Amino acid sequence: PRTVLMLGSPGAGKTATAYHLLEGHTNGSLWNDQFLFSLFILFREINLFEPDEKITFKDIVFNAFGPAIEDKERVWRYLEKHQEKLIIILDGYDELSHQVARPFSDVNQATSPDILLGNLIKGHILPRSRLLITSRIHSVKTLQSDVHRTIELAGLTPEDLKELIQKKLSPQLAEQLLTYISSNENVTSLCAIP
Repeated sequence: PRTVLMLGSPGAGKTATAYHLLEGHTNGSLWNDQFLFSLFILFREINLFEPDEKITFKDIVFNAFGPAIEDKERVWRYLEKHQEKLIIILDGYDELSHQVARPFSDVNQATSPDILLGNLIKGHILPRSRLLITSRIHSVKTLQSDVHRTIELAGLTPEDLKELIQKKLSPQLAEQLLTYISSNENVTSLCAIP
């Protein structure tokens, strides 16, 4: 699928999972047969731009790559030619300002960042690239028609929590901690968050 949406409650581990996937690709243990490049774009960083500030899509891409790239035009041409080998992780869709994304595909023309990213999601920019978008559940109504697969991070089940605690602690300490967790409803609910 071109666009995968990862949903979850606050603290469920969406960003941590996205970083883990990015790290897996970077160190060669994940997706190497599928992707040559991975980009990580945080919507909260995009929101740091002033409301009337305009940037190009290339600015967003090269900001995500970092300052080490010298021949940006050459890299951009390669990305365009091999965009099916590019995965872009967009973290925090719920933090986007959600301006109406009029169709826009000129990666050299400056406009508002949310219009650029909205058009990336809609497939007007880099249409053969793959996207992984993270979001809180309440913010995705406008996104559903552009998503090909949705997954939800549910957090830890009681069985997962028990297994994790028993792996990390001595049997006696694990039993004490599990007893405490099960006797306190507030702590129990917090333990669902990885």
